[in-house]
This record gives sequence, C-alpha cells and structure tokens, in this order.
Amino acid sequence: MLRIIQFYNAGCIKISKDSEDGFMPINCDQKKRQRISATDEKLDATVSINYRQGNQIDVVTRVRYSGELNAIAMKSKLPENYKFLSVSGKNKPAINPLENATDEINFVWFTPPESPFVFTYTVFATSIESSLIRSQIFYRRMGVQEIERVKQIN
Repeated sequence: MLRIIQFYNAGCIKISKDSEDGFMPINCDQKKRQRISATDEKLDATVSINYRQGNQIDVVTRVRYSGELNAIAMKSKLPENYKFLSVSGKNKPAINPLENATDEINFVWFTPPESPFVFTYTVFATSIESSLIRSQIFYRRMGVQEIERVKQIN
C-alpha cells in the first residue's frame, strides 16, 4: 500500500475520468525521476547557539532547500546534563520532544515549511560550557530518504 501511495505522490498514478479507478501509465519511470531529484535538488542546514540568562540556550536552526520535500525531520544529540525545554517561532514541527527530554531529541514536519525556514528550540544546561550539539536532517523526496549533517556556526 505504501508503494502505491509513493507512486501517487510522484504523479505516476492517474484517476479514470469515469470512475475512481486508478492506473499507472507505462511512461512513468520513478527511478529516473529519483536520480534527477537527488542530484539537482539541494538541502543545507546550519545551527547557531544563543546563550541566555539562567543557563538557557536557544538553538536556532536555519534550513534552506530546493525542490519539493514530502517530509523533514531533525535528530539532535544533546550534551550530557542538557534538557530540552520548548520550541518557539512560527515554524514549529508537528512532533516535538517531551519537556525535560535528554540525550537524543527529534523534530518532525509532515508538511515542511516553505524554504528557507528557521525554527528555534530552547534547552537548559546545568553548566554552560562550550558544548557541541550535533544534529542531522532527514528528508524525503518522492519515496527516497536522504540525510544531511547540520553545521554548527558561532
């Protein structure tokens, strides 16, 4: 069933005018379309850290992509003794970590915001030292999942 949905999302399944029956034209080559998508379309993401009072840190993520994305997710690895607090801004993900989550946190957009977009999440650190928050972006184009590392800038 998922394969059929992927073909439909890629525009490969047509609906008959006289009924709700679907059919797939012979000239729909999804593998060829995926290769073009993977080479011509790009995604770039960066994260910056803003320190606030009270050991709170805003993690600002900027994502820029070309082409069409079907879904996007971000996985971040928090340093030891860091806790997730909240997400702010207008581009909030559909799925967020629970408050006080530690270690690995995940964000998911079923409908990605228009590119470029920025979203911010806040963490609490028991001690503010120079610590690296490692993140990866997972995104899906026409049934193909790709991964991009997020570059930390300061």
